Amino acid sequence: MHIEVGDQLTLDVANGELIARPVESGRKRYTLSELLKGSDAMVTLNAAVADAHEGDPTGHEI
Repeated sequence: MHIEVGDQLTLDVANGELIARPVESGRKRYTLSELLKGSDAMVTLNAAVADAHEGDPTGHEI
């Protein structure tokens, strides 16, 4: 059946037999606005932690 844990199946009963078929699910296509949702928040977050990217090591950082 080429299925994995978490895949969805349809179940039917025909002539006293249980028939399981994988649900055909195409990949979701995202719009550009969906892909960019939250990007403004990331700019703010990156600005807030920018000082952590500069300076000399203070411990045993790699």
